[in-house]
Amino acid sequence: MSHMMKGSNLEVKMDEKVPLSEGLTLGLQHALSMNVYVGPMIIAGMIGLSSAETTGVIQSTFVASGLAMILQTLLMKLPVAQGASFIPIAALSGISMVHGGGMAGWSVAMTASLIGALVLLLVGFTGFVDKLIHHFIPHFVGSVIVLCIGLSLMPAAVGNIYHAPNGSVGQNLTLGVLTVAVMVICSLLGEKVTGLFGKVLRIGSVLLTFIVGCVVAYFMGILDASVVGQADWVSLPLFLGKDIQFTFDGSSVLTVLIVYLLLLSESAGTWIAMANTCETSLTTETINKGVIGEALSCVISSIFGTSPMTGFSSNAGIICLTKVASRQVFVLGGALLFVFGLSGKLSALISVIPGAVIGGIFLVICGTIFIGGLQSIDYKKMCTSKGTFVVILPVATIVLLQYIPQDFLNQLPEVLKYFLGSPVSVASLLAIVLNKAIPEKE
Repeated sequence: MSHMMKGSNLEVKMDEKVPLSEGLTLGLQHALSMNVYVGPMIIAGMIGLSSAETTGVIQSTFVASGLAMILQTLLMKLPVAQGASFIPIAALSGISMVHGGGMAGWSVAMTASLIGALVLLLVGFTGFVDKLIHHFIPHFVGSVIVLCIGLSLMPAAVGNIYHAPNGSVGQNLTLGVLTVAVMVICSLLGEKVTGLFGKVLRIGSVLLTFIVGCVVAYFMGILDASVVGQADWVSLPLFLGKDIQFTFDGSSVLTVLIVYLLLLSESAGTWIAMANTCETSLTTETINKGVIGEALSCVISSIFGTSPMTGFSSNAGIICLTKVASRQVFVLGGALLFVFGLSGKLSALISVIPGAVIGGIFLVICGTIFIGGLQSIDYKKMCTSKGTFVVILPVATIVLLQYIPQDFLNQLPEVLKYFLGSPVSVASLLAIVLNKAIPEKE
């Protein structure tokens, strides 16, 4: 299956390498932009973990994300970023609270996650997922899914700007707009300016934006780095069997298996977006190894006591901006995440980056993913009656589900609640169904 981006202008291909200094800079940008700790930190607060336990969960998230990112990139031979998803928040917190909350409840959730990941691993070895993707997701549908991914991530970016803690709405909005402006200026100047300065601006646009945003936030009084000084330089993450006990519950395992299906559909969209951005094809071997890598990543996250891993499509946007698709960069990014997880101080340093800064950067990244999907859509096919509906109805569904009232969503059955809580999964399924159901014009 090929998902090629028209008019792509990559300067460094997947198999090529960059100097170590450039690789670390680019890897750091990918690591910082992922914001992997937020989901598990939300769960920790919901289930009543102590400050020390929450710190352990955050460190475990960095360690697991780093290992998963390295594993998936090497296994798929595709630059794929792995991190903790927001999709399992309701399920894992619900399982934990039903079993008393705290570490006792979290032990049940992590045991269920481990067993579910092993089941997913068996599915990966069957090669069944590859057959589904090749049959149901041709190039046109894949392009629509990439477009929907970019659109579905934008509200999260905007929410980070408006609802970031420590600042008023006005302060956060100012910081978010400034962040977008700095990133756009760096990217445009990087295209226009020649020589080393232009290369630094282009390759380091995300990192430079993080630095400028944090400096401005500090002078605005939004950046609170006191927690960094209190953290230890070296500390160990959580570990199943030591900090978390193996506690089996059958219904919890079934719940987690449903969540894994949604995560897998989310990751499939990420693979399509990455293949599209990197000018390559999703082969049978790539997809099968991706499912196996996803399962192994979730085994790792369960062992380290944190939320399940999934593919992060937002990193495709960074590749579009930097024009560097090297797998080496993603391996280095994973290594940096792993190092962050072994240091309480470094983990704390990453966690205090203002949400408005992350939101501004994320908004630009989402836009590049959206444009990438739009550019790769077959224009002639989109202009047919069938093509028009295959595009506009999934896009409309993304918008519709973003505004679904939370109190209504909470009243629905758990399975339906998880499903509707992942707009990109619903939109992707709708695009697939419409493409099969609507007949071609004779």
